[in-house]
Amino acid sequence: MRKKIIQGGICLFALFLILLIFVKFNPPLVSNALTWNPNDNTFVLIEVQNFGFLDVEVKQVLVNDNEIPKKVELGISRSNHLVTGGELENNPDITFHTIDDQKIHPQLSDKEQKELNNNSEKIRHYGIRIEHTKPIKQITVKYSYLLIPFTMKKEFDI
Repeated sequence: MRKKIIQGGICLFALFLILLIFVKFNPPLVSNALTWNPNDNTFVLIEVQNFGFLDVEVKQVLVNDNEIPKKVELGISRSNHLVTGGELENNPDITFHTIDDQKIHPQLSDKEQKELNNNSEKIRHYGIRIEHTKPIKQITVKYSYLLIPFTMKKEFDI
C-alpha cells in the first residue's frame, strides 16, 4: 500500500514538472500590434493576447531598461475594435483601467467571437497604454500565470 502511494506521488510530481516546463517554454502573453505617434515617441500602446487557459495577472510594466513609466493603463475592448490605433477615447466599448485593476482573460476562440455578434458585455481585446517622460525604446511586462512569474519584452525603434 505504501509503495502505491509513493508511486502515485512520483507520477503527480512528474506531471506537475511536465506542465511547468510546458508553460515556461510557451508563455501565454503575446503582443502582435503596436501603436505610437510618430511625432511623440513618449507614448506607446501595445495590443496583448492571453493564449493560455487561465487568467494572466499583470504585475508591473517598465520601459527602457527598468524605468517606471509616467502612466500605465490596461485597455479593455468589448467590441471587435482592437485596443490599438486612434479614436480610442471616443469609443464607448473601450475603457482604460489601472494595470492591476483587471486580469487578462484567455483569448476567445473564433467560434466564441462569432457567437457574440454585437454583445458588448464580454471582453474581446486588451491593450497596454504607456506614457513616459522620455522616448520609449523598450517595454517590459512582468506578469504571473499559474503563480509562475513571466517577463515579456518588446524592443523597437520608433
